[in-house]
Amino acid sequence: QTNWSIIKNASLVLTPNGYKNSKLFAMVPSDGSGDMTWTRASDKTRVNESGLVETLPYNRLGYSEEFSNISWTKTNATITANAITAPDGTLTADSLIEDSTSATHIVRKDLSLNSDKSNAFLYVKAKTGSVRNVGILFNSTSKGVLVNPSSGTVVSYLGLTASDVTIEALPDGWFKISIVVSHAQITENFRIYLGNGTTWTSAYLGDGVSGVHIWGAQSTAGSTVKPYLKTTDRLNIPSIDYSSGTGAILVEPQATNLVTYSRDFENVAWSKTDLTVSGKKLIPTAVSNLHLIRKNSTTTTAGKQTMSVIAKADGYNFIRFWEDASTGKQCYFDLINGTATNVTMDSCSIIPLGDGYYKCIGVVTVGAASSFGFRINVTPDGSLTPFVGDGIKGVLIDYAQMETGGAATSYIPTVASTVTRVADLVVKNGISALIGQTEGTIVCKFNYYQPNRDAYILDVFDSLGTLNQRNFAIWLNTSNFVIVQVNNSGSQVSSSLGIPSLGVHTVAITYKLNEVKLYLDGVLLVTDTSCTIPVTDSYRLGARSDGAIPYGNTIENVMLFETILTDLQIQSLT
Repeated sequence: QTNWSIIKNASLVLTPNGYKNSKLFAMVPSDGSGDMTWTRASDKTRVNESGLVETLPYNRLGYSEEFSNISWTKTNATITANAITAPDGTLTADSLIEDSTSATHIVRKDLSLNSDKSNAFLYVKAKTGSVRNVGILFNSTSKGVLVNPSSGTVVSYLGLTASDVTIEALPDGWFKISIVVSHAQITENFRIYLGNGTTWTSAYLGDGVSGVHIWGAQSTAGSTVKPYLKTTDRLNIPSIDYSSGTGAILVEPQATNLVTYSRDFENVAWSKTDLTVSGKKLIPTAVSNLHLIRKNSTTTTAGKQTMSVIAKADGYNFIRFWEDASTGKQCYFDLINGTATNVTMDSCSIIPLGDGYYKCIGVVTVGAASSFGFRINVTPDGSLTPFVGDGIKGVLIDYAQMETGGAATSYIPTVASTVTRVADLVVKNGISALIGQTEGTIVCKFNYYQPNRDAYILDVFDSLGTLNQRNFAIWLNTSNFVIVQVNNSGSQVSSSLGIPSLGVHTVAITYKLNEVKLYLDGVLLVTDTSCTIPVTDSYRLGARSDGAIPYGNTIENVMLFETILTDLQIQSLT
């Protein structure tokens, strides 16, 4: 049978096929009854389709069509909401109107720039009979453009040139103004100015009537202008991550990046030994020594701590992680062959991201209130031998992170202080009709790249029962086994399936009274002939039903069937 001929008979199929705010859509059923509820009260980052780290959602400007929202600060100006028809045909475009004071007339929003370049755009239209020019500006960077919204022509540039600005004419008198800006990694505010002639960033006397129509504000990291993405509060956006090369569902616990200036390696907060930094490049100097960069932090939590960075060879092929403040543990990463060697840390992983970049991960165990030293050596041969650099060759690094726990989670941007990203809660209740109650099949495909830790991948459970009273559970343990459990007022099945390697794996469970079969990657490994089957009505991704033992990695799909699949059918879904 083809995969689709099997999948179309599933009662539920969850893949990274689509999402909106607070929802991850199920492919099957298509009526919404299987859609997952996704809660996370913060934004986060992911690796996108191009292998680049980006903020999620990528539009950093919240309430992008609601300038009347309190999150947009109005200074000597007012907003008339939903005043005219927007470029997309909806009645959602606002009017920005100056007041009658002698001042600048602005609407603005603060945002954090954790990239070296940003772009921004705004849709504008002249206000009939009382038109003002309109400018968009990154204020702290002092870079922007003032445009005549009647003709779509530039009135003046501030810190930009014509090559940094694009103006696109649209139907019904609308223009899309786009700018690309180079900047430091700072807290910035994006401003929309009204202008009187060429005057816009200084005061002029308003008349209380004139203004401009605006809609669809967006700012994203990098120089590539992405398609417009409408935003509201920017929270609860499902995370589809491409770290493994294909889209997968990324469910993560709360985490804090303890590294400040996590992309600014030139900052004095990073100490350097016989090494210079140019942007993201670590360059050993022409001195015979060990060449390294170092950042200390403090954890108040005993247990596992994880350090990670994205790196690429640029003349030299190896970096060494060394936690030198508490444990003295180390690991070397080969940035050509993608291997981790000389490991004395609890575990080390290296994940290919494309274009020669790797995510390098090291885990150590430290005591409470310990100093935690993140030390990165550049080495030509994977040894701790002093050498003389040439001042040219080096290694590229980016996205440094130190966090409590045994998993490297998605990058959390920081500047002068640590930053916390809250946990993902991905759960669906009340779906007993989609789960086989007396017999059925559960299939889960997941990415296994960070070993030696406890982590729940999937929990299918009874929401009315106590913890682990009635459930099917798939989780990893510190000995690198997949644990599959079936509980029904007591343990019915509990088996450990050995994982042969890092990578993508599939676990399948078929069940009926007195027959549970467990498969790993299409191979039948366990048959239990003395068991009862729990009644269940809910499932949770990436954690146990109570949120404990989080996974912190990606899941490619989950499928539920109300029938028992054959061995061949399960093999075809692997």
